[in-house]
Amino acid sequence: GISIQSVTNGIHIPTWDMVSQQSDIPLVQAHMMHKTQLLAMIKEKTGVEWSPDVLLLGWGRRFVQYKRPLALF
Repeated sequence: GISIQSVTNGIHIPTWDMVSQQSDIPLVQAHMMHKTQLLAMIKEKTGVEWSPDVLLLGWGRRFVQYKRPLALF
């Protein structure tokens, strides 16, 4: 029952606007709440606990050279 749309090469502005308009919670606070939930799921599935203060990067499909992943490091 959930419609999934792909977004490439940037952010999907209507989605971000929708998130900020649907809640009285500030965007940064909502982000941290969702990050905490993600880290809890990672710990449950892998047993590895990560700090919410650390930058978390994820790839939805594949880690490929043309996207210049080493530029992040």
